[in-house]
Amino acid sequence: QVPEFHKNAVYDLDWSADKKRILYALGNDAWPAITRDGDIFEYNLETGVHTNMTNNWNYWSRLCKYLPGDTSFAYTQYGTEWYAWPTNVFIHHASGRVEQVTTADRYQSDDQMSLLTGVAGGRILYRRSIGQDNKLFATDRNGEHLLTSVPGFGGMRLEPYVYAATDLQNNLLLFVEKQARSVFPVSGIESFIYDGNYNFPGTKGVNTRQADLNWMGRQNARVEWSTGETSFGISVRPKKDAFYYCAVTVNGVTYRDSILVKVSLADATIAKACISLYTQSARSYQWYMNGQEVSGANGQFFVPAEGSNYFVKVTDNRGRKMESEHRNEPDYEVDSMKEVWSKLKVIPNPQTNIVKIDAPAQVDLTLINDAGAIILQKEQATELDMHNLPDGTYTIIIYDKTCRIIKRKKIVKES
Repeated sequence: QVPEFHKNAVYDLDWSADKKRILYALGNDAWPAITRDGDIFEYNLETGVHTNMTNNWNYWSRLCKYLPGDTSFAYTQYGTEWYAWPTNVFIHHASGRVEQVTTADRYQSDDQMSLLTGVAGGRILYRRSIGQDNKLFATDRNGEHLLTSVPGFGGMRLEPYVYAATDLQNNLLLFVEKQARSVFPVSGIESFIYDGNYNFPGTKGVNTRQADLNWMGRQNARVEWSTGETSFGISVRPKKDAFYYCAVTVNGVTYRDSILVKVSLADATIAKACISLYTQSARSYQWYMNGQEVSGANGQFFVPAEGSNYFVKVTDNRGRKMESEHRNEPDYEVDSMKEVWSKLKVIPNPQTNIVKIDAPAQVDLTLINDAGAIILQKEQATELDMHNLPDGTYTIIIYDKTCRIIKRKKIVKES
């Protein structure tokens, strides 16, 4: 619930490292612009208390992020009452002291902005700009560092000295600090500003063979589809792969674009969820290890029992068969920690059907059968009770909280 103040909105959430506090911005979206004023609040999950942390309603505060493992946080604040600029990034320390991180007024323009994008390690990341002429910076105790001069939106640290951001052409940038960047175009998205085209996304239904097409743009335009429809969104059900065209007229100028709607299932691909492999929804599945069928492994999800080469063959609802790419799964994913995890022991007791897990740290456990199907899972496992399971061969997979596999061990249960 938010207090009544014109039209309030809660936005820009962050969660503390101890999972006990939520940081959020509360503002109002009354004229002259959206969320033009507001403060940063903190909600304590244990006490149920909301606390105003910035307590200066006339100066819009937003984009709040906790500093790692601390009650201190960074945020963006506009420097003029009821006005959108200049903007700077501040740190609200646990002591209550407020420290200004950036100085946006080095740009001599009305539109002076420094917008917080993230907090990583001991660094504050922000975009400083005049409108779309912005650069991504980081600041720490050693001062300010330019990360990339490519204008865009957002920016985050993936790992020390490795960053990701966007540019204004809808590409993703991946770059190492002080080195060249790589550009990854986002598939199927183009910018009208640069190439004179509008693209619209299509959602392909494998089972329904339906695609919902939408032109996403300004609502004062006139839209006409190759089907003759003039609404912004249409639904199509082609019997075979087909192109659909859209003509968009804005201020007397017409732009055209097209999209191919495929009624067939996309090529089978393998993704990973923790220690499980899985593929798209289909009518039937068959998993392979080192080129040989895994008996009984015919579900959407599959857990490898050992490090090997795996792929899956799927059959869609129209009976067409497709084969995925081949994926090599390692025996262990924590080679750098072998010395630590060499102390881990899996100790089966055939008389009691209890398997003891002796580990130097907390571990999770998954038990699978010969077909790679999950039989049971346990968090913070110290033992495994198998007395209710049928006789057979099983594999115990032990892994940490980041899903890094530490050990695999085959267990044969015999009555």
